[in-house]
Amino acid sequence: MLFKRLGIFLLISTLAACGGSGSGSIDYSSPTVVQDLQTQLAAIDPNVTVVSNGDGSMNLTSGSDTIVIKPGTASSAVITLSGTMYNVQISATGEYTYSPANNPSSTAAYITSASSMMSHLDDVSTKLGVNASTGVVDLTTGTKNASAKTIPDTVTLSGTGTSSVSGNLDGVTTTGTLRSTQTMTLSHNLTDASVKAAHTAGWDGTGVNVTILDSKIGGSYFTINQTIAGTVTATDGTTTESQAISESATSQIQISHGTFVEGVATGLNWQAALEGAYSVEMDSQCSASNLTSSSGSLSFTTSTNISSNYCGKIGTATGSNTSFLQGTSDFGNWADLIKEKNQTGKIEILNFSFGSGTSDELNLADNKNVLIVIAAGNDSEPNNGYDIFADGKNVDGSSDNIETIEIDLVDSPFANNMLVVGAINATDTIENYSTIAGPAYDGSSWVFLVDDGNIDITATTVTRIDGNLTFSNSSTSVSGTYDATYTESLNISTDGTSYSAPRVTGKMAITSQKFPNLNAEQLVNLAKHTAIDLGDTGVDQIYGHGKINLTGMLSPIGLLN
Repeated sequence: MLFKRLGIFLLISTLAACGGSGSGSIDYSSPTVVQDLQTQLAAIDPNVTVVSNGDGSMNLTSGSDTIVIKPGTASSAVITLSGTMYNVQISATGEYTYSPANNPSSTAAYITSASSMMSHLDDVSTKLGVNASTGVVDLTTGTKNASAKTIPDTVTLSGTGTSSVSGNLDGVTTTGTLRSTQTMTLSHNLTDASVKAAHTAGWDGTGVNVTILDSKIGGSYFTINQTIAGTVTATDGTTTESQAISESATSQIQISHGTFVEGVATGLNWQAALEGAYSVEMDSQCSASNLTSSSGSLSFTTSTNISSNYCGKIGTATGSNTSFLQGTSDFGNWADLIKEKNQTGKIEILNFSFGSGTSDELNLADNKNVLIVIAAGNDSEPNNGYDIFADGKNVDGSSDNIETIEIDLVDSPFANNMLVVGAINATDTIENYSTIAGPAYDGSSWVFLVDDGNIDITATTVTRIDGNLTFSNSSTSVSGTYDATYTESLNISTDGTSYSAPRVTGKMAITSQKFPNLNAEQLVNLAKHTAIDLGDTGVDQIYGHGKINLTGMLSPIGLLN
C-alpha cells in the first residue's frame, strides 16, 4: 500500500520531537524534492510514481491511491497503518505537522503511538538509529556555510600584461613595448551534480574533520605538450625580413597518489596554486594586479592583471578540516589511530586509499565518532574474475598484507562504522578492475557502496605575446615586430577505487555537517539506506547496496528542528 511505504519517509522527516507533532518545511515546488522522492520511493516500490503538476504541487500515486501535496494551500491526508490512523497536515506556508489521529493526551501516549507506528515500518528507519525510548531520529540541522559556492566544471583564468623596455647597452639604444594575453582553462570531474547542489545550499563539510591516510611521495608522471607558433619581422627602412617560429616540446609533471585523493575528498586549493604560479597575492575573488620594474643598462617596467572565474578549493568537502597522514610513518597501526580519533568528541572521517599499513588486532568496541571509508581495491582481472573484499585471498588465490587488513577491519567491533567503496564508470557500471562486495555480503555490518572511480582533468594555457622593439646606434636603426602564441596542454586521466573512496568520504563529511547529531554508525546507515540500487534488485554481490546518493542523504525529506 502506498501510504504504508510513504510512512517510512514521513517518519524520518517528522518524528522530531517528543510532543504531539513533528514540524518542518519542505519546498514542494522544488524539482529536487520531486526527483529525490521519486528516486527514494522507487527504490522501495517501483510502482510508486511522483509527478509534478506544474503548479508547485505534486502527486504521489500507487495504483488507485493518490496523495496530493500543494504549497500555498492547506491540505491534509490520513494514513492508516495496522488500524492506527495518523494525520498529516500541511499549512498554506508549507509547514507540516504529523500526529496520531486519536490525539493522545500526554507525551507518553504520543511516544507509545509513534513507537507502535515504527514497528510496522521498513528497516530504513530503525537502522538509521531511532532512539528506543523517544522514537526520535535526531536529524537536527547543522549550520550552513554562507560562503559556500558551486564549483564550475571549467575553471578559467584570464591575464593581461604590458612590458616596456628602454636603455642603452654597449652603444645600442633599445626601446619597445610587448603586450601579452593569457587564458588558462581547467576542466575537471571532481564534483558531480549532487555535490554542486549541496555547495549551492551551503553544505560543503564545514567543521567536519577529515583525515587522509595516503602518500605524497613519488607519484605518476603526466605529459605537458608545449608549442610555439609565430612570426618575427625586422626592417632597416630598406629591407624587411620575416622569420616564422614553429617549435614543439614536452615536459613531465609528477603528481602523487595522495594529492589526487586529498583533492577529490576535500579539494585542491585553486587560489594557492595560482599565487604560487604567478608569484602574486590574490584577493578573495582570485584577482591580482602587479607592477614590477628593474633598472640597469636596460630598464623594464611590467604591469600584470589576472583574474579567475572561481576562487577556492576544487573538490567535494571543500569546507572540511583536513589533515593528511603520510604513509605508515605517520599513522602507524589502525587501532591506535582510531582510538586517538575517537576521543575528540566529534565525527572523524578517515579515508584509506593507500595500499599498505599494519594490521594489529582491532579491539576498540566503543567507537561512536570514527567513520572509516576504505577503497575496496583494484584487484579484479577481466580474464580471471572478480576479486572479493576481505575474503582472505586475491583473485589468483594468493594472499597479501592488504587482505589481512581487510579481514581485521570487517571482523572488528567497529565494522558498523565502515564504508567500503568500489568503482563504477560514467554509465554506473562496475569497473572491470574494481574489487566487489562478494556473494557473502549482506550489509548487516560493514557497508559496500560504489561511486565514480575516474579522474579526468584537462588544463590548457594559451599565451599570446606581440609588440615591437627598436635597436639603433649612431649609424643604423633596425625595428622589429614579434607576434607569437605559446600553448601548453596537460591531460590527466587516471582511475581506481582510490578515487571513488574519497568521493564518498567528501559526501559523508557534507552529510555530517548538515546532521551533526548523527554518530558514525547512523551516518553509515543513512548512506546504506538511501543508496541508489544498481545491478540486481536489492543488495547484490557486485554493487553491494549501490551508488552513494548525496541528495538522498541530505533530504530524507525536509528539515527537522
